[in-house]
Amino acid sequence: MSININLFVKNIQLCTYLVTYQKIIIESLTDNKFMIWENLSPGQEITLLLVLLASLLWITEIIPLHITSFVILFVELVWLLPELKKVNSSLSSELFLAPFFSDTILLFLGGFVLAKAANKYEIDGRVARILLKSKSSNSFKILLKIVFITSLLSMWMNNTATASLMIGLLMPVMNLVPSESHKKALLLAVPFASNIGGIGTPVGTLPNAIAMEYLRGLGLAPSFLEWMIYAVPLVIILNFALCFILYLFFFTGSNSKLEDLQIFSLEIKADSRSKKADQFIIAILLITISLWLTSDLHKISIGTVALIPVILLFSTRILDLKDFKSLSWDVLILMGGGIALGKSIEVSQLGTVLLSPFHAESFGVFTVLVFFSFATLLLSAIMSNTSIANLMVPIAIGLGMFYQDGLVIFVAIAASLSMPLPISTPPNAIAFSFGILKSKEMLYPGTCMTLTAWGLLVSFGYCWMKLLQMGHL
Repeated sequence: MSININLFVKNIQLCTYLVTYQKIIIESLTDNKFMIWENLSPGQEITLLLVLLASLLWITEIIPLHITSFVILFVELVWLLPELKKVNSSLSSELFLAPFFSDTILLFLGGFVLAKAANKYEIDGRVARILLKSKSSNSFKILLKIVFITSLLSMWMNNTATASLMIGLLMPVMNLVPSESHKKALLLAVPFASNIGGIGTPVGTLPNAIAMEYLRGLGLAPSFLEWMIYAVPLVIILNFALCFILYLFFFTGSNSKLEDLQIFSLEIKADSRSKKADQFIIAILLITISLWLTSDLHKISIGTVALIPVILLFSTRILDLKDFKSLSWDVLILMGGGIALGKSIEVSQLGTVLLSPFHAESFGVFTVLVFFSFATLLLSAIMSNTSIANLMVPIAIGLGMFYQDGLVIFVAIAASLSMPLPISTPPNAIAFSFGILKSKEMLYPGTCMTLTAWGLLVSFGYCWMKLLQMGHL
């Protein structure tokens, strides 16, 4: 078995920094100014240690992220639960087991199954080809088309799968682009648009689902349609901003047209598969999305609706056991662990105690939103956005502010808008892996896009949320 020595040393160094950082945190908790540590109950002490351990494992990835979820569950069942039952005997193991098969997990499971069927029967590729066909050689129009189509797909598909699909479709075209700067712009458009598009629906990216799960527990979750009414206009504005930024970085001062490429005039291959299967998959997709959008009318939860494609696609043998095994179960387990950790913080009331010295009510709503969204943005640049959402959402709820639902939505969206580095998001890593881009060529436009996205979130996003009367702002 080969070992990457440099990666191992880097992780050891990072662990050292984090242990030092955690020591500072614990020392600050025991400082006479705050005296927080002395006020913690045994259950809260265990929860705090569990949060620190989970943070360490998530950041360093010493063990796989989904295995960290099992570590969280094990500690909760073996150590934390017995301590909590001394205070509340009605608590049971279901409290920590339920998040692994919650409504949110079912929602993403349904999304994964639909994406698997579309990919297996090449429906996604054919749809993307049809949408991408263009005779225009105007680079800005082509850039707009790539960005908006990628964002549209990323609203309904995993953003990593969307990036892989779109880059695969664009690579033959990019090989024909004579200008290196134009080629880099087209390549960067895909991961950045995948990140942006994910915020458009509750199933678009994991931080959205985590936020929805917590808000559902508080009875404050927006419906599927309400989320889209808020987020889709933000996605559209961010897409235009992305095109403008990429144009400034890579097209100014050079030929602004991609001449004689017959861009995206790609022939759609004839498919020998049964058209009935394609039609059946598309029908299920449309029915599922329609039921998600109208959940307020029929009162069936979006997680329950997500079982429809799971049952129908596997029972009709359109998907088989091999497809079932290839689903992203590690992602679902990772989500379950994060939600279970949040349950620990909620039940032990650790968040309330830790945040008690900080009087958020003395600051304005806008100030708190700006601070939390920016902190999330910074952390998400170097950490998994799922891990950051799992850490920041419970903290936001722990403030106990009347606008906590709005704050949670801001945190979830901010976690997906940080994209300056190849390690910031999986789509960024995929684009960088092709060897066309240098780190600084992603860093500069990525940082510019990240700050622009944050600025639009706290300006347009804040005003739009107030106008819609969402989030109790």
